[in-house]
Amino acid sequence: MLFMIYFIQAQAYPYLIKIGFTKTSDVSKRVNDLKTVNAVDLYLILVLFGTWHDEQKLHIQFSAERVKGEWFYPSNQLINFILEKINQKNIPFLKKVTEKEKIEESNKIIDKQKELHASINKLIKEKRTLKIIHLEKQTKLINKIKQLRKKNKRLSLLKRYMNNFDRKLQHTLEKMFDANVKEQKGFIN
Repeated sequence: MLFMIYFIQAQAYPYLIKIGFTKTSDVSKRVNDLKTVNAVDLYLILVLFGTWHDEQKLHIQFSAERVKGEWFYPSNQLINFILEKINQKNIPFLKKVTEKEKIEESNKIIDKQKELHASINKLIKEKRTLKIIHLEKQTKLINKIKQLRKKNKRLSLLKRYMNNFDRKLQHTLEKMFDANVKEQKGFIN
């Protein structure tokens, strides 16, 4: 049993052509299904009887023009193939894309990629800057903690010295008091 191989062209730049296969004899239903999922108008430009293998052979034949999946640039080779198949030299809605237009489209894509890389590099620099700022803040906090520890150590030493001094002073005062008491007892006796 033979099925249908169809050629559909998008009616917006770069006027890509889809080479598809359907098991249904109602190709217009398949075209309508594709129209509902595409943002641009699609026109059926050729229908051939064939098998899935025949469609795959066409994909291989026009692989140099493949954009993605079953979509192809409308090269002179592809357009001539379609025109030969329908025995007509002028179809008003069949559009060609020149090499110059392909190059321009490629340059646009390259420019967008450069912009994207620049944006990524800018984000990376901002991230590095934020890391540096974060590290600087951490370093300041660590230094403050070190200073506080030094002060705390000095205060601990001072406190120990003061406690030691207080004990010695208290001991000295107690001795003086005892000596004074003994001296006064000697006066009294």
